Amino acid sequence: MTLVCSYFVPESSGSSSSLEDLPTVTTSTPPKFTSALIPAHVTAGCPLVMECHVTGDPVPHVTWYKDGVDLSKAGEYQQSYNGAVARLVVDECFLDDAGEYRVVAKNSAGENISVAKATVIGTNSQVLSVQGWSSRKY
Repeated sequence: MTLVCSYFVPESSGSSSSLEDLPTVTTSTPPKFTSALIPAHVTAGCPLVMECHVTGDPVPHVTWYKDGVDLSKAGEYQQSYNGAVARLVVDECFLDDAGEYRVVAKNSAGENISVAKATVIGTNSQVLSVQGWSSRKY
């Protein structure tokens, strides 16, 4: 967002001004989750999709974590962010894909975090992980 400040210069001062002469003040807004992560419950072998909506100015950089491990270089996870929707997809999940998923949105104005658990139910109705979610702002 760009905020243009204006001021009045009386004609008697002998100065002339235009909008080009006015100072420009740029403001930033920290990341905000307009829709936080929610807990996921999936059957092993099915896709796992974790999704949230996050805004900010400048557009935040988004990083995904599973159980505290950065997923940036993990090939089995498809990650996307279009400036509004952040999505993490596992095409075929297994029991070890259960756990705590965290998305960190960061820009020059701040950082925000959303967390949710993924539960994967195995073929023998085994349940791995616990349910719950939270969203924290730092």
